[in-house]
Parts: sequence; C-alpha cells; structure tokens
Amino acid sequence: MDRILSKIRQFIKEKKFEEAFKLIENAEAKNILSPELSILKARILQLSDFGDYELDDIEKLYKRALLIDENSIYALIEIGYFYYAIMDNSKLAEKYFKKALGKCKTQMTEIVIGLAKCKEEYSVDSALKFLEKVRSQTLEFSKLDDLRKDFEY
Repeated sequence: MDRILSKIRQFIKEKKFEEAFKLIENAEAKNILSPELSILKARILQLSDFGDYELDDIEKLYKRALLIDENSIYALIEIGYFYYAIMDNSKLAEKYFKKALGKCKTQMTEIVIGLAKCKEEYSVDSALKFLEKVRSQTLEFSKLDDLRKDFEY
C-alpha cells in the first residue's frame, strides 16, 4: 500500500493527474480502500480538469474517507479545508476541525505520557523537565504567529 501511495503522490507532484487517478482506480478495483486513497482522489479531481466530476463527487470522496476511518485526523482536516475553502461553509468546516483537534489532543497526550515515562526510567528530574519543556513545544507557534499577523492586517 505504501508503494502505491508513494507513486500516486509522486504523480500528483509531477502534475501527472491522469496516471495518479488510474493507480487509485486500479487499487479500488482490487478492493484496496483507505482514507488516504479517497483523499488523494478528491485532491486530483480538485486540481485537474479531466473527467466529468462535480463538487458533490469530491465531497463524497472525503466522506468516504471518514466512513473507512472515522478517526482519521488526516481525513478530518482535509474535509475541514474542503468545506472552508471550496464550499465556503465555515460552520461545517469548524465541526471537522474541532473533531480533528480533539483527536490530536488525545493522541498528543498519550505520546507525551509515553515519552515522560521513558524519561522517568533515566531520572524523575529528566521526566519533569521534559513535561515542562513539552508544554511550550507542542504547537508550531511560528505558524500561529504568522496567522495572527495575517488577522491583524
């Protein structure tokens, strides 16, 4: 699966949308389904002009990604941006972004707990320092600062 996804991403990067689309169609014909395949297919339809597809078809692909894995943070973010940027529906986009954020918080917390427990094996002081440090390094603050600047203009 990783090889297929890698090849599809490479075709998209090279703007070889038809080749990427064919790879996805072949995978689907073999009942190979994943949220990422659906998302990449939707992205190809958005970026290219081949085929007779409507926004409704693209929306269905994002929803299919979530049917395959309702916990896919990637799918939640992608459908959020689709509703925000393409469908101009901030309210619906917000719903998906909030769900993705909730799942990220849970996963990030579990990661931090696991790392802290590993550090505790070396020393409690190391674990405590890590916990203090991670609080300020969990988000990419430079991106948030750039966004704040954009809002101020």
